Amino acid sequence: MFHERLSSGEERFFPVGRFRRVAPHEESEILSFGFDIWGEGRTLEEYVARSISKGRDQRIERFVFEAINGRLLSKIHLLRFTTGLIGLASLATRPDERGKGYGSIIIRATMEMARIENPDTRFLLFSEVKPEIYKRLGFQVLDEAVQRYQPSLAMATGPLPLLPEESVFLEHYF
Repeated sequence: MFHERLSSGEERFFPVGRFRRVAPHEESEILSFGFDIWGEGRTLEEYVARSISKGRDQRIERFVFEAINGRLLSKIHLLRFTTGLIGLASLATRPDERGKGYGSIIIRATMEMARIENPDTRFLLFSEVKPEIYKRLGFQVLDEAVQRYQPSLAMATGPLPLLPEESVFLEHYF
C-alpha cells in the first residue's frame, strides 16, 4: 500500500524520512545535536567522549531519524529497563532543524517500535521542554516526590502513580 499510486498517477504516500538504529560511525555527529543545551562548559570533543562512554551501558539503544537524502535530523536513546518498561532519554534535534516536529516523529516511531514487541509498554522520561508536547504523546507529569531534576520534569505513560519497582529506575538511572 505504501508504494501504490493514485488514479492520477501520483504516489499515494510521500516518504519524509527513515527511523533506524544509529551506525557506530554516526555517534559523534548525533551526540553533537544536544551539545548547545547539555555541554555544561565542556568542549564538543569532551562532551561527545563523555556521552559515548555513558552510552556503553547495555540498556541503551540509539536511534536516529534521517531525511530521505540521508541528513541526520534527530536522535533518541531508548533504555530497556524491564519487559514493558522503557526509558526515553537524550532526545535532541540538529540545532538548525529544530521546531519542525522531528522530535515528535522520533518519539512516536520509538514508541511504536516498542509497542510492536509489547503493546502494554510504558515509557518514562525527564524533559526540560514544555510538558504539553509530551502530553500529546500520552505522557503525564509524575508526582512531586519523583521530581529530582528541576526544571526537568519526570513523566510517564500509562496509569499513575508508578509502581515502586518502576520508580526505582527514575532514582537510579536517569
